[in-house]
Amino acid sequence: MKTRATTSISRKANWIKRGCLISGALTYVISFFLPAVDTEIRGTLPGWMCACASLLLFPAMFYEPDGLLTLNSLLALSGLINPLLLVYLGLLPNSSRVAYRIRPAAAMVAITLIPVTWIAFAISKEGIEIGHVPWVAGLVLLMGPEIFWHFTTSTPSKLEV
Repeated sequence: MKTRATTSISRKANWIKRGCLISGALTYVISFFLPAVDTEIRGTLPGWMCACASLLLFPAMFYEPDGLLTLNSLLALSGLINPLLLVYLGLLPNSSRVAYRIRPAAAMVAITLIPVTWIAFAISKEGIEIGHVPWVAGLVLLMGPEIFWHFTTSTPSKLEV
């Protein structure tokens, strides 16, 4: 039986989760229209172009003769972040046990892959532009509460949106 205090805390937590989800989604979407990377050859690229390029590099990663730590492989791994977010968002309304297990895993892998983009930028010596900052912030706002919940609670509770 839930007490009145437990119900009040649960409602506040859901408002915080909902606020993070909405502000994270807006920040994330805006980031795709801002300059994200400054390349020597093509100049400044918007976020949506970087996302497409890194996703297109993914199949080439498996044919890389030098292994996984090449620039193309690192960029391809960073290209998995956006599809992992789509998987996460697609599973948000789902309350099955499988969704409760896949959502935190997708969120943790996506957040863990963010530094891979920074390593790729460091290797390529290309500059990070302003669009990269809201992209990371949006990802953390969208998936951070899921990761926090996963490590702080013992029983799954439905994220009410």
